[in-house]
Amino acid sequence: MKRDIDDIIEAVRKHFVNAEVHQLQVRHPGDDDGIWFFYFPGGDDIQIESWNGMCPFLVESNVGEAKHARTVDEVVALICDYLSTVENDIPEWSRAVQSFQEFLRSQDWPDAVQWVFRDDILVRGTRVLAGPASEEQVVLSKRVFEAGRAKGLVELVGIAASPGAVLATVWYPKQEDEEVQGWSRGFKLSVRDRLPRATIMPSIAWALIRRTPSYRRCQRDAHFIGTREWAAK
Repeated sequence: MKRDIDDIIEAVRKHFVNAEVHQLQVRHPGDDDGIWFFYFPGGDDIQIESWNGMCPFLVESNVGEAKHARTVDEVVALICDYLSTVENDIPEWSRAVQSFQEFLRSQDWPDAVQWVFRDDILVRGTRVLAGPASEEQVVLSKRVFEAGRAKGLVELVGIAASPGAVLATVWYPKQEDEEVQGWSRGFKLSVRDRLPRATIMPSIAWALIRRTPSYRRCQRDAHFIGTREWAAK
């Protein structure tokens, strides 16, 4: 049976991939081991306590008074707020890509990544058509990542999967109207639910696709992914 602590650990690691989690080790089987410590290597920790790993939790750190959190979301928010104050854990681009590849493998997806923007895809229901990979996509993706890293929050997200690679994009809220409630800092790794099947098109075929009305509609409506123009600003 999955416990609340499992959901808490999973949610925190999506925000802070470098965070460590350690459960209290006890000598005797009957002793209470329901304490978990969240921290960055070499840093102070925040601890949460529940005898059975289920809500509510007692949350304590070296900042402020202990608090009782009654839901998973409340516990995750308290932990993430604390971790965001002690360290900006967003790694450099190369390390971030490596972490994303490790995340993809853990979800049983290919770890090869093709970086894309809205200009590079056509969404057709549960299928995605994409143009061939280019160096410009990598350069712009890194540029978006560094801007998000400087702001303190950035996400790498898989949007579709071909047999050999995952199509992914880099995103962060540039404008106030793009901000996500409950996410004010951290590094997120994710894939879309029911990851669509992707087909990488040859250059000539993709050039023809870009002239179609369906491609133009996708560019107008696919707001879940930024454009190259958005990335270059």
